[in-house]
Amino acid sequence: MHTPSSLHRALATAAMAILVLLVAPMGALGHAALNASDPADKATVPGPHPGPITLAFSEALRSGSHAELLNAGGTKVADAAINAANPALMTFTLAAPLAPGAYSIQWTSVAADKDVARGTLSLTVAQPTPAPAAPTIATTATPAAPTAPSAAASIAPSTAAPATAAPAAGSDAASSGGMDVLIPIIAVVVLVGVVTTVLVRRKPAA
Repeated sequence: MHTPSSLHRALATAAMAILVLLVAPMGALGHAALNASDPADKATVPGPHPGPITLAFSEALRSGSHAELLNAGGTKVADAAINAANPALMTFTLAAPLAPGAYSIQWTSVAADKDVARGTLSLTVAQPTPAPAAPTIATTATPAAPTAPSAAASIAPSTAAPATAAPAAGSDAASSGGMDVLIPIIAVVVLVGVVTTVLVRRKPAA
């Protein structure tokens, strides 16, 4: 049989348990939890990545919420800013595209009830895909240009009269030999003519 003191302790324990069960969900709802990110956590994106990078939270963020983008060496690359049009978003606007490599995002959110939550994301920027090589086109040898005609061939034929060939030595000898034959004949003809004339003149008249 339970004594009054033990009954009181049991009732107190039950009440505490009920209180914890009621308060725990309210405390969880008070945090501005990270719902999603773009790119997603542990994503690999083609490089260079121009951004932006966006973090979406479960409720509007209060002043004091911030996020940092760090490279593999731990150096800060950029800070996120709360989106004025949608306070549940924080956005990294990059001054230059992210080079290939590993990056991390460390974020801190402050909810409306001033509860603070923290977390870390990772991101990998891959090497850019090389462009396919252009097909090699075999070059055809250019035919040689026709050789220009020589200057000598392009000169018009000379209009000068051909030189008269000198008579051969044999033709002079033939001409001289002919004259030697004709002179005696001419002399005989002349002599016959003279004799005939003399004889005719001496013939007595009938």
